[in-house]
Amino acid sequence: MRVLLIKTSSLGDVVHALPAVNDAVEAGFEIDWVVEEAFSEIAELHSGVSKVIPIAWRRWRKSLFASLNELKEFKGELSSKYYDICLDSQGLIKSAVWGLMSNSDSRVGFDYRSAREPLVSLLYHRKIPIPKDLHAIDRQRELFSQALNYRFRGESDPGIKKSGQAKRQIFLLHGTTWESKRWPLDHWRTLVKKAKTEGLDVLVSWGNEFEQVDAEKIVEGSGATLLPKMALKQLAVKLSESQIVVGVDTGLVHLSAALGVPTLGLYGPTSVELTGCRGPRADNLKSISGMEAISPEMVWSRIQRLGVLASS
Repeated sequence: MRVLLIKTSSLGDVVHALPAVNDAVEAGFEIDWVVEEAFSEIAELHSGVSKVIPIAWRRWRKSLFASLNELKEFKGELSSKYYDICLDSQGLIKSAVWGLMSNSDSRVGFDYRSAREPLVSLLYHRKIPIPKDLHAIDRQRELFSQALNYRFRGESDPGIKKSGQAKRQIFLLHGTTWESKRWPLDHWRTLVKKAKTEGLDVLVSWGNEFEQVDAEKIVEGSGATLLPKMALKQLAVKLSESQIVVGVDTGLVHLSAALGVPTLGLYGPTSVELTGCRGPRADNLKSISGMEAISPEMVWSRIQRLGVLASS
C-alpha cells in the first residue's frame, strides 16, 4: 500500500516521526515523504523510505510569484503517483493544503481536538483522535498505527544507525531559537574547561550567524574545536563519533538521541514528558527554575552517572 506522508518541519519534529515511519515500513507500507528541503537529509537517513519529496515552503513564501514554477513542479510530482492514503502528521493548515495537491482519495490526519490547528481536520476524509499528553514520538506512532490499521510493538526504533566510531570527544549543542531554552555561555565555558581537564576533545557547532557568535565565545581560548557550518548528514557523522552529546532542547539533540549516541538534554521551560530526548542512551536534566539553575557541576555529575567516559 502506498502512503504519502506529510511531515515537513521542524528538525526535532521530523526526527520524532522516524519511529512511526519505521513502524509503518516494518508493517509493509511504501512511504513517500514530503519534508522541508532543509530537513530532507533526515528523511533520507531511513533506508526504508521509498522517496523523499523536498518542499521549499520556507523559501517560496518569501517570494511566491518568483516561486510559481517550483510550486507547479511540486504539485505535479505529488499528483503523478496514486497514493492509497495521504497521511498528514503535521496537523497544520499548510500541510493539509499540500495533501490536497496529492493524487489520493483518502486524506487522514488528527481530529479537531488533537491537531495543532483544529480547523485543519475539515480537510481530511478521516480524522483520528490522539491524546495531547503523550510524548511527541508516541503521538506519531499512535496516529500512524490507527491511520494505517496496524499495531506497533515494543520500544520506539527510529530505524537509523550511527555512521561513525566513537572517539574520546564531547559534542556541545548550544544553539536554539528560544531565549528561554538557552544555557548561559559561562556555563558552557565551564563545562568545556572541565571536559578538557578530563582529556576530552570538545566540538561546538552552529547553524546561523547568531549561533556562530555564541559558539566563538564558548570556544575562545579553551582549546575546543569550532566546527564549520555543516550539512545535516555531516553533523550526524560527528554526533555518531562522540562519546557524549550535551545540548539544549533543539533538533540536533533529538537526532543524537535517535542515533543511539549517549545524549544529555538540558531542559528549562519545555516539557520532558512531551518532547524530552528519547533514545536507548538518552537522558534529560530539567530545572523548573530556569536554565541558569542547571549548573555545569550538575551536568558533569549526570554525564558521569551515564558511565560513557571510560578511557579509550
